[in-house]
Amino acid sequence: YSEESESSRTLSPYAASKKAAEALTHTYHHLYGLNTQILRFFTVYGPAGRPDMSIFKFIQSIVEGKELTL
Repeated sequence: YSEESESSRTLSPYAASKKAAEALTHTYHHLYGLNTQILRFFTVYGPAGRPDMSIFKFIQSIVEGKELTL
């Protein structure tokens, strides 16, 4: 995979939903000037998750009342 890889043909409903979200945000920007950002986190969540991954860092920041850094 690379950023330049063809992505118009999705292989799963999950991937199709992500592609559809990109199309919708592009349309809203074109029609209404709405600037958008799409964040795709690929962090596996669960009991064996690594504590240095984004979901755990976000939860820790929220619990401590700290600002989230993206």
